[in-house]
Amino acid sequence: MNTLDTGWILVVGLALFVAWLGWTVLRSRRGRQKTQASSEVPAAAKDTAAAGASALPPAPVQAPVPPATSVAPTTSVAATTSVPPPAPPIAAPAPAPPADAIAAPVPAPVPAAAPSPRAMEAIPPTRSRPPPPRIERVLAVHRPSGEDEGDGASIPLSPPLAEALAALAATPVQPPDDQVPRRFAIALPAAAALAVARADQAQVRSLAAAQECPPSRPVQWLDSTAAAELAAVVLAVEAADTLRDVAGEMQQLKAMHAALPAKPVGVADARLKALLQESGRYARDARDNYAGLVGRTSFRERVDEAAARASTAWDELKEPDDRRRSQLETLSSTPRFGEVQVERARALLHEHRDAQRVQAIVVRAVAAMAWLRLLLGQRAADERDVLGGIEATLRQAVEHDAVLRTRLQSAEAGARGDPYVGRGEFEANRAALRKLLDELGGDLPAALERVALARSAVDRGFPAPAAAGEGWLCVLRAVDGSAGELRLRPLAPAEARAAH
Repeated sequence: MNTLDTGWILVVGLALFVAWLGWTVLRSRRGRQKTQASSEVPAAAKDTAAAGASALPPAPVQAPVPPATSVAPTTSVAATTSVPPPAPPIAAPAPAPPADAIAAPVPAPVPAAAPSPRAMEAIPPTRSRPPPPRIERVLAVHRPSGEDEGDGASIPLSPPLAEALAALAATPVQPPDDQVPRRFAIALPAAAALAVARADQAQVRSLAAAQECPPSRPVQWLDSTAAAELAAVVLAVEAADTLRDVAGEMQQLKAMHAALPAKPVGVADARLKALLQESGRYARDARDNYAGLVGRTSFRERVDEAAARASTAWDELKEPDDRRRSQLETLSSTPRFGEVQVERARALLHEHRDAQRVQAIVVRAVAAMAWLRLLLGQRAADERDVLGGIEATLRQAVEHDAVLRTRLQSAEAGARGDPYVGRGEFEANRAALRKLLDELGGDLPAALERVALARSAVDRGFPAPAAAGEGWLCVLRAVDGSAGELRLRPLAPAEARAAH
């Protein structure tokens, strides 16, 4: 075999190899195309179904019926086992309707999807508290005589009372009167004023039932809504001075707290500051809008919480104060009162004075909150006992401090320093000790006085009119047809009995 034959053999082999390689690549490419085509068919079917669902439903097209002479093809067993059954034919899309039939297409309404049970659980149910039912006859309205005019200053009517006055003036009376009534008198008993202002349903119904037999010359009645507004305005006038005092007291306590040293003893500074700010805000709100807040349960509950925190702070301060006072008494009875005892007494008295300043602030806050709760009608069963316990503790502290001051002043007067100790430092400590002894117990008497006043007010109760203590005669008078005024005077005992 020569070289030429060998070359032809190599060329033929290489050609065969190239042909085999090309056939393999082509077969793999065709397989991939078939796979992509089979995967695109369901997607196309989904798109077609979605498009069909969004468009108008086409007119139904009847499928062609095969002829009766058609014969089903017969297949052998071998063909059946080797050839898979043909896929079901895909129906051709229905022809589009004519242009005039779809000139104004109307999209079909899509029903909203119902929320899942889990989503419904996540949505909190909304509950609105229904307003209390209105009671039509609560306070009787009379035509006042000439001597029934109120004695106090003129009080502008609130919008609800102005509407009630307009309704009273517009309603005809029996027997008819030629003159349009411009003045109306309502007797408000003191015992029921707070319950009516707070819309206490049980007591309001009791008051309405007691007035089923109206007094002389009744012309109309105030319903529960107008009666609550009238009682709230009257109580706001009665409590105005006390509310101003409570708000001013809280403002003064905040100033006293700002003047405390950086690290007060006892209650944490941040907690005491937050308590004073919150209590002061409640006192200001009650002073500015008592008539609107006396019937709000949420406001009264917040005031109760602030009062409870003030009482808790006072309980935390009592034990450390007793411990420091015991240490000072032990130090004052030392046989030799020298420079060490002077310096130790000065440090303890400095701490004791700062602690008493905090005590005075907390105790006065307790008394102010007791006043505010009393004006809002929140009388707790044990409030008198709590205030009485605080008053007794303060009196005992003032007495102990007076005895302690006398003993320490006597010990300081006989103090002797060692010869080897510098006289300047010793005399400076003695001067500081004498100053602290002069200031000992200076903050507690004012706090004791306010607690005693609060306890006495709780004993008397609220409201308590200054004169007869029976209630008020409220005279509503129209001024210029659109505005009106309110005047008050204390009820006489006979008028109070008639009102009841």
